[in-house]
Amino acid sequence: MTASTSANLQRFTHASHHARKRIAQRCKLDERRLIKMLDQGLCVDLGRKPGCDRRHWLFFSIPDQHAFVALRDDTTGTMVTVLPLDYHETLAWQVTATQIEQARLLAARRTSVLPDLRLNVHYVDSQGALKTTKIWMGRPSGHGGSIEGLFHDRVLRKAWRETLVVLGIALTQIVRLTVREGGSGEPQEVPMSLLNA
Repeated sequence: MTASTSANLQRFTHASHHARKRIAQRCKLDERRLIKMLDQGLCVDLGRKPGCDRRHWLFFSIPDQHAFVALRDDTTGTMVTVLPLDYHETLAWQVTATQIEQARLLAARRTSVLPDLRLNVHYVDSQGALKTTKIWMGRPSGHGGSIEGLFHDRVLRKAWRETLVVLGIALTQIVRLTVREGGSGEPQEVPMSLLNA
């Protein structure tokens, strides 16, 4: 699986006929609510298989009190299907308890709130492949929660460096940093100095 990259085209989500059937068949969540969750970044990005444009999005259905995975085409914005977790594990990969909890917390938010900022690092792994991973999602406390606030929060910057250590990503491997609003905001490049103390 590969992580999200800034090269992905951002499109508003719409459901295919097949996806509509699977939503109605597999969960109690309203189709419009699920589309809104995808467009507002209230789902967990599980990545995608290499060479495939279908990104796997983990969402939590409050009416079902259960998590599911929506497959959405990065290029067209088409949600192609919705899978129960056991299907996803058989067809793709396992979803962790931590990811399910993240999805549950995201689903509990009101969709009218300001979407979280997502900070991604773009780095070169030990095999020389360019990778992207999210190291933080939230809103800084200062400057009205704006991107500008990221530059003034030393506690957040320290936490990001600690996250990189846990992920095994050295500062020397990082090519660039991007930040975007929610799941569909346009990525903006930010200075590498953001990771400095």
